[in-house]
Amino acid sequence: MIARLKTPEQLHLETFFAELFQVENLKEYITVVEEFAIKAFKNKNGTNWRKLQFMVFEMNLRLMQNGYGLGTQRSLREWILRDTIERIEKQYQPNELLPEYLNNVENFMPWLKERISSHRVNHHPLFVLFDNDNLSHEELRYFLANYRVNIITHKLS
Repeated sequence: MIARLKTPEQLHLETFFAELFQVENLKEYITVVEEFAIKAFKNKNGTNWRKLQFMVFEMNLRLMQNGYGLGTQRSLREWILRDTIERIEKQYQPNELLPEYLNNVENFMPWLKERISSHRVNHHPLFVLFDNDNLSHEELRYFLANYRVNIITHKLS
């Protein structure tokens, strides 16, 4: 396994979440995670959003490297963490009704393709680095590890 260097922000986040995981009372733990997730989803350009993204990525890496850890404290905490984050995320997702004209494949598929191609994830600055071939082996490994976890976890094939 390749050792990764940790940035000061990563070390701060590890400390933050290690302290968060020390909460003895389950209800208090969930409340702390809910408050944190609400702050993150309210401001997707803020520090809490970056912390949330990094935390989920690190959980995904642990999942890939160590498995689910069923029956362990890590498994319980990560399940509660994911469940709480997803529950909060659903509150911030827009309720969208499809236009009436999208009632057949001929209309729906072009609409869906446009929707997917215009999604912000497809315009991430990282793709400029891919296009310019400016990524290190470590950066590629990091990206592909996260991509693989997301494909497996969310069955995005």
